[in-house]
Amino acid sequence: MITWAITLEWVDWFNYRRLFEACGDIPPAELEHAHYRQHAALTEAGHSTP
Repeated sequence: MITWAITLEWVDWFNYRRLFEACGDIPPAELEHAHYRQHAALTEAGHSTP
């Protein structure tokens, strides 16, 4: 049970709190949110992405 909790804590840190240096020192979850927000805006404007 302890191993499970430690693993979940690490996954939370990895996805939501660590800073992703290659993309401007922002957490991966924030980068993903920005990506989908931009994709939605482009789709709404009539642009298609590959």
